[in-house]
Amino acid sequence: MKSMLVLALVAAAAPACGDKGGGVPGDIPSELRGAYGQNEGQAYFATVGLEVDANALRYGELTVRVIEGESMTNGDYLVKVAEAVWEKDQHPAKKCRGTISRQDDVLLVKLYKEGTEDRCESGLDGDWHAWTKLDTVPDSLRGTYGGDARGSEADIGLRISEHEIAFTDGGDKVKLDELVAYAKKPNEAYVRSAQFRGFPCKGTIVRDGEKLKLSLQPGAAAPAGATCPSGSGVLWTVEEKFLPKQSYDNGKVTIERKADKLVLRTAEGLRCEQHVLRTSPRSVTGSAHDGIPVTGGAVVVLEHAEPSAGAETCTARLRRLAIEECALSLGTPCDDATLDAMASEPIACPRQLVIGDPTQGGHKAALLPATTQSLACWDMSGVFAGE
Repeated sequence: MKSMLVLALVAAAAPACGDKGGGVPGDIPSELRGAYGQNEGQAYFATVGLEVDANALRYGELTVRVIEGESMTNGDYLVKVAEAVWEKDQHPAKKCRGTISRQDDVLLVKLYKEGTEDRCESGLDGDWHAWTKLDTVPDSLRGTYGGDARGSEADIGLRISEHEIAFTDGGDKVKLDELVAYAKKPNEAYVRSAQFRGFPCKGTIVRDGEKLKLSLQPGAAAPAGATCPSGSGVLWTVEEKFLPKQSYDNGKVTIERKADKLVLRTAEGLRCEQHVLRTSPRSVTGSAHDGIPVTGGAVVVLEHAEPSAGAETCTARLRRLAIEECALSLGTPCDDATLDAMASEPIACPRQLVIGDPTQGGHKAALLPATTQSLACWDMSGVFAGE
């Protein structure tokens, strides 16, 4: 009697003929889950390329939901039954079967239409490389980048930090919200979502050695005619060996180091205190081409700044020059209004300091840009001796 009761219970628990053993699938293994991509365009989909979770694969508007599956001993996942559905598609779901496997960072999806050897969705073919959606810029891309240290715009560059792209000469910043980076390509990131001047941008940040290229384009919601920052440059570095080891003075101008800043001041009280953006060596042969009477040495690029003191002394000098220039060009003294207009340019700090190789008694030095204002306000003649 007891044995008959056991048999009855087993029969009740067994699936009926044609039942596939219940509708609860085995989860897709965690080792296979994540986000994967094949190209830049997929970084901007509604999904982050191909997304795999415990029970489904999602790719843009396509969802492949696993109805029944199981893990295999070799680490692959056997999809016994799945349904592929396109959003907004009125057709019935496709029945699929196949496997999902992973080799290192590459995911392979092989799904076929039920009962055939035809691909279930051809868009899922190919190698899918693991990538990650980020809300911060990868460390390998952060830094300040720009042009040649000896160029006229040597202090104009872009600074990539954890959450934004700023510019050394000020202006609007790019706020970075979402990025995508391949697991095996830390020097490349796709900007999935960013904001610049109130409109969206997207694009790429790619670093190759010391060179970086930024390519951002307006997003779909940007107004007509909108543009996003793009450009290229080299990584800026500050090397101690190119910075002053002590204060230098030529009797008219003093150069001294103050932590990560350089302080320039004149005997008349003009003073500039600026962050050092970068340093660069300057060859003897190269110094013959930039028109500065300083041989070799180094270029120190300084951040934009206005004088912290003494700007009025520079204005007075420029006015005296205007008086002389006016008299030479017109043959007669100019009125005050004309002189004021000629000397009205805002006083700005130098953008580059060139310190030459050691010479007898010290160093030769010069400031850039070599404008009338710079030459009038900073007398860099003679030799700068160490204090």
